[in-house]
Amino acid sequence: MGACFFTLFITFIFSTTLLVVALNRYTKKRSHQLPPNPPTIPFFGNLLWLLVKPFSRVKALSLSLHEIYGPIYTLHIGSKPLIVIASHSLAHQALIANGTIFVDRPQAIATDKFLSCDQHNITLAFYSPKWLQHRRNLTYNILHTSRIASFAGAHKWALDALLNRLKSLSSSDEYHHTEIRDHIQHALFSLFTFICFGKKLEDIKIQDIKNL
Repeated sequence: MGACFFTLFITFIFSTTLLVVALNRYTKKRSHQLPPNPPTIPFFGNLLWLLVKPFSRVKALSLSLHEIYGPIYTLHIGSKPLIVIASHSLAHQALIANGTIFVDRPQAIATDKFLSCDQHNITLAFYSPKWLQHRRNLTYNILHTSRIASFAGAHKWALDALLNRLKSLSSSDEYHHTEIRDHIQHALFSLFTFICFGKKLEDIKIQDIKNL
């Protein structure tokens, strides 16, 4: 009985090793144009390997991979390759000098498609004239320093409203049973709706927008 179990165990280990080697070779053939990568586990890639590492060691891990594989390497999250650029000069070359080449987005998974309105928001949308227009609107109409300064009054209005809500709660019995986060979120939504629609909305309408 013991000898039979030992034989089965050795056969299992040998078969698993052959499968891992074959799959790794197959993966390398398919991804020969990708940067080098650490050893992967079939079907999981480097996901399990990354999960067992404490979050506090992520920086040390990235430095170690940089030393072993160079300033650009590949991590496989399941079947998806993730290209890591660990060099300022290479990041500038990829994202700035060749930005139009690498600016496009891959097909998102089902959950990301749902959260991004089928990849129509600015972070996950495909590169297109429409995306360029959205980025231009965001950069010049919202994030530009002159536009931010023009919303100073809205910032003060949202902050004053938040402080007044918190002061009124502090003098009531509901203060110890209220999530402060909800009121901060409400103030942010008040500010965002003012920036989007150009006017102050009632609390009921802001709550309706939050519930969408």
